[in-house]
Amino acid sequence: MSNIQTGAERMPHDLSHLGFLAGQIGRLITISTTPVIAGDSFEMDAVGALRLSPLR
Repeated sequence: MSNIQTGAERMPHDLSHLGFLAGQIGRLITISTTPVIAGDSFEMDAVGALRLSPLR
């Protein structure tokens, strides 16, 4: 058997430790970023809060 990996195998990685403040876009604060490569797929569970300004 060869130890050479092809692009067909999936290699799961634990990204739960990447929760850091990545930047601020306007008033939207991005908590984390996930680097991706073309052709990759990932699954994400998200929880968030949205604050809207009052109607005038």
